[in-house]
Amino acid sequence: MEKQWIVFDIETLGLDSVHEQVTTICAVDDNMDKFEMIAHTEKEEISLLSSFIRWMLERQNKTLVTKNGKKFDVPFIIMRTVMSGFHDALHKQMTIFKDRKHIDLQELTKKWISLDDMATLMRLGYGKTMNGLQAISIWRSANKLWEQGEKERAERLFSSIVDYCAMDCKLTMEIALKHKLIEVRA
Repeated sequence: MEKQWIVFDIETLGLDSVHEQVTTICAVDDNMDKFEMIAHTEKEEISLLSSFIRWMLERQNKTLVTKNGKKFDVPFIIMRTVMSGFHDALHKQMTIFKDRKHIDLQELTKKWISLDDMATLMRLGYGKTMNGLQAISIWRSANKLWEQGEKERAERLFSSIVDYCAMDCKLTMEIALKHKLIEVRA
């Protein structure tokens, strides 16, 4: 059972890390310190990635806990860092992911099972508030409002995506706790 850990999740504009960006990153660690950030525009992706890398570097020896993070979240972040030209962070980024223990909930099952279905099977009593395709659509609508100067309306939509991403972290954490993969400090 891991005592020092970080649960994290990302939201993106699609599945192609070469052409589609990371829009949102949420994370929580064993001290319940949180990282929640969204890129309001495509140009803000570098700021999002660099802020997350800095946050992770402060938590160097903690085990990563994700749902499908080994095959999606981590490779996506690495590729987007390369694609953004943010090469100074590449070495630091490899440090935050390389040689670090990583518990991926997807590896608990032989077949693909969604996070929402895992939550149902574990009888958590709650589930996801939207899905990835909805998050993409909401981000695009919010981004358009942001670009048109309607920042207050856009911010409400962006906040719903951050809430969704944070909920995915909470579900991942709760499932890992129920499986006794991690523990919360008393």
